[in-house]
Amino acid sequence: MRAATVILVLIAAMLVAQTVLANWYTGNSRTSAYGIKADIYTPSSAPYLAADGESNWVSIPTPDWVQTGWYYRVGFSSAKPYVEHQVGQNYGLTDYGTQSWNTSKNYKVEYSSANNTWRAYIDNDFKEGWGPISAPKTVLGRSEVHTSSSNELDTDFDNVYWKNSLGSWNLFDQDNFVEQSPYDVEETQYYKYRCYGP
Repeated sequence: MRAATVILVLIAAMLVAQTVLANWYTGNSRTSAYGIKADIYTPSSAPYLAADGESNWVSIPTPDWVQTGWYYRVGFSSAKPYVEHQVGQNYGLTDYGTQSWNTSKNYKVEYSSANNTWRAYIDNDFKEGWGPISAPKTVLGRSEVHTSSSNELDTDFDNVYWKNSLGSWNLFDQDNFVEQSPYDVEETQYYKYRCYGP
């Protein structure tokens, strides 16, 4: 009887841990690129959050990644532009002011061959660079909802560009959309889309 109780408690704890660590993703990606940039909008007013928050960003995928965009959490009065990275054991998150509702900023993550790093920019202002991380990489333009699928999402991505090996910027041209229910993507073009839900 005691062993059965312990097992039930462990199973319940695992289920709670999985729920707490849950994230939902929507957006698009482009394979084999040397950079990504996008105008990422905030919604017209603060989205409803049941728990934790959400982030809307451009990035390269794990295991080593550099990301920039805006995020909003329970208790915040406004969205916050940020740069986040995970390179080996080195992790960091830095805020850069606020982003008003119903506005956009241009967020960019770009490879630098000079020092084999990926560098983050907000409105063309260099913020941080991390490496060594090689290129090309798949680049991501996505929304991420944290912890609760009841969190409201309503974010526009516009002018989503990828950078080729010659250094030219081109509008996204691949259909690599991801939608994790209850969140969806309204696809106007590969480079212009709205992430929303639930």
